[in-house]
Amino acid sequence: MRRVLDPAIDLLEFDTAAELLYRFVDDLHAYTLTYASLAAPSHERERRITRYGPEDQPAGPAFPACARSS
Repeated sequence: MRRVLDPAIDLLEFDTAAELLYRFVDDLHAYTLTYASLAAPSHERERRITRYGPEDQPAGPAFPACARSS
């Protein structure tokens, strides 16, 4: 027995399937890019020199109770 569906429901089903397929392809593409970057002997980010240093944070926001006067 064939079920009779509303055309609006058919469109919603199609849109949902298309969105899921689009997300799957996008995730698969991102995965293959990640896999390719890991398989490569060196990546452009590995050649970049990154310097790390301490960040100076003012003591005021860390200790608000000390800043109040009695």
